[in-house]
Amino acid sequence: MFVVANDIGAQRRELWQSVALFSGMSVLAPLLAGWVGYVVTGRLLRPLVDLRGATEQVTVTDLEHRVQVPDGGDDISALAQNFNRMLERIQEGFAERRRFMSDVGHESRTPLTIVRGTLETTDVQDPDDVAESHRIAMEELDRMGRVVGDLSELAASSRPDYVKLRPVDLASFTRSAFARIEHIGEREWILERTADVVAEADERRLTQAVVRLAANAVRYSDEGSRIWLGVDQVLGPEGPEIHVSVRDEGVGIAEEDQRRVFERFTRAEGARGAGSGLGLPIVQAIAEGHAGAVRSLSRLGRGSTFTIVFPQFSAEAPSAVGEGAEPGSGHTGTRATHRSDDETDEPPRREQG
Repeated sequence: MFVVANDIGAQRRELWQSVALFSGMSVLAPLLAGWVGYVVTGRLLRPLVDLRGATEQVTVTDLEHRVQVPDGGDDISALAQNFNRMLERIQEGFAERRRFMSDVGHESRTPLTIVRGTLETTDVQDPDDVAESHRIAMEELDRMGRVVGDLSELAASSRPDYVKLRPVDLASFTRSAFARIEHIGEREWILERTADVVAEADERRLTQAVVRLAANAVRYSDEGSRIWLGVDQVLGPEGPEIHVSVRDEGVGIAEEDQRRVFERFTRAEGARGAGSGLGLPIVQAIAEGHAGAVRSLSRLGRGSTFTIVFPQFSAEAPSAVGEGAEPGSGHTGTRATHRSDDETDEPPRREQG
């Protein structure tokens, strides 16, 4: 008899060991993968968590909080940077609004205080005192009306449709603007130069800016002095530019005040007549609406020159100086001219005809 024996217990033990090992690995592998994923995902999403915390902390009274921008150039870093820039713009807007409301309150309170004080001290039995009080009250109310109107204009300048660009014939615009400003005051008005070109601009807003600059020139100059209006096409660093300048022989502006005059309710010394202090800020808003700026050149006792500078063509439809425009576009190419700041003291050329 031949007998063969097999120990199945050892096989069972090996089998169960394999099952236990497989089960342990099946449990440990997902746990390990989950922990690694949690750590990696947490690091990746940390800026989003910070962003959510920042949005919870940001209030109208506290706009100082900023999100830490992670290293790297991924989308999350860009999102954090954009969020910080957005907070900076909002903070600047609120600060500007607070300054604006403070200025408005101050400028509105002053004439009301004057009117109230005048009426309280008026002797109703004295006709001369009543007449003087009436005159003072009317002058202050007129000044307050001008301030309110200018404030409305300045508030409207923040709208995206404040300036509407259209093709404008600058030669026609210059003649029309000059016909308006020469009646502002008893001055010797001189149309110095004009540019026979077409530019993309808002003719109504541009005329408004020229009128305000001319009124400012009258306010700071003597009767009978000269005021020049000039329009030039100049080759700028990014293409053809339009320079609209108003020059006077007035009292001029001190060098330390030349930047400050563009602030709201700022009035330079030597003004003849009352102003709201909002003329130059409105001119600056109109220039910025044309993607341009306002430049000033002034010397005490030698007058001032204010120049509105803006691109001849908008960025959507660029055109080079000297090149013909597309058929039907109405744009005229011409040679650009350039005047240095020193030329403002040269004798002007009067426009003939």
